Amino acid sequence: MFISIKSIIFFCLSFLKIGFYPSLDEIGMEEVELVCPSGTKQVSSYEDHSFLELRCEREDGVWNGKRKLFYLSGKLYTDSEFCNGKLCGKWITYYESGTMKSLGTYKKGKPNGVWSNYYENGNEFSKGKFKNGCKTKIWFFYYQNGNKHVKVLANVDNCTTKVLETYKKKE
Repeated sequence: MFISIKSIIFFCLSFLKIGFYPSLDEIGMEEVELVCPSGTKQVSSYEDHSFLELRCEREDGVWNGKRKLFYLSGKLYTDSEFCNGKLCGKWITYYESGTMKSLGTYKKGKPNGVWSNYYENGNEFSKGKFKNGCKTKIWFFYYQNGNKHVKVLANVDNCTTKVLETYKKKE
């Protein structure tokens, strides 16, 4: 007997939910299967009463491999990866409209490298670098229309920031 991923997730969620939440068929979510590393299995759960979650997990419960969160509408919210229980690799989040919300990378569970955050209209909200979980060097923050708002200097040694320049909003 074949049981679809949708059926398994809905069955699990029906015991976890409080109040009414739509079935996966009702929200039109396509079947999603993760490619999990050897020694792990795909697990589904209901995250924060707001998201459907699929992840790869080892027998000991440690997350290892891909993890995806979906809005109740079935649209992708987060695409990420775990290495031995810690976030690693590319991290992408989306607005429910499908527009990218944030893009960055994790290393040993901490933000690392270039990070960009976006408004729902697609314009950049902020951009800068992380090192070992702390903002570093120059960060820029933007108004929703795309013009610069604030230029910030970040100090990776003590995870502090200092405003260098503020820009007036232009129409």
